Amino acid sequence: MALTSVVFLVIQFAVSNVVRPHLMPPERTSLPMTAQAVNEAGNLGGITGAPSIGGLRVPGQPDAWISETSPLRVRDGRTLDGTAFDRCLNAPPKTSAGGTFGDTAVRLGGLGLHVDVK
Repeated sequence: MALTSVVFLVIQFAVSNVVRPHLMPPERTSLPMTAQAVNEAGNLGGITGAPSIGGLRVPGQPDAWISETSPLRVRDGRTLDGTAFDRCLNAPPKTSAGGTFGDTAVRLGGLGLHVDVK
């Protein structure tokens, strides 16, 4: 029974991480980070403090499997400066906005940011 469990776990890992990504080429898209999109995200930032966002959903495709998300990018494609990101997180202007991230979402949404996902 232990051997069966180990084989099952190995197959589950292999199929989802090795086989599945090669079944179809990934679709790539760019998602605008409006205040609403930021509020619907799962988290902002990361362990390193990089300007990142997680827990995103592709509009119109709620079951889409997102395997990779870029850092937050400005209009010309460069990664958002970490200092600017920290200012948005730590001292956003007060707007009395609601939602998960409130004033921070409004501030980030006003910067014209986007993320690239696949």
